[in-house]
Amino acid sequence: NRRLHHVSDQMEAGVARRVECEIEVIALADQAMRLSTVADGESVRLSGFLANRSRASSHIVLHVNAIDTE
Repeated sequence: NRRLHHVSDQMEAGVARRVECEIEVIALADQAMRLSTVADGESVRLSGFLANRSRASSHIVLHVNAIDTE
């Protein structure tokens, strides 16, 4: 598992807002192999879904279905 540092500029109620956050990332099978080749600091686009780490946890993780390097 890795952690993703997200940075973007978003609009909220007509006001520009800088968004930064970190989230744990889980990738399986081929996506795990591909994610292991991504260097720290490299820009990537990940798609997948958010879910609790486990049934007993409220900790959110991103489960990766696709990885695109930019």
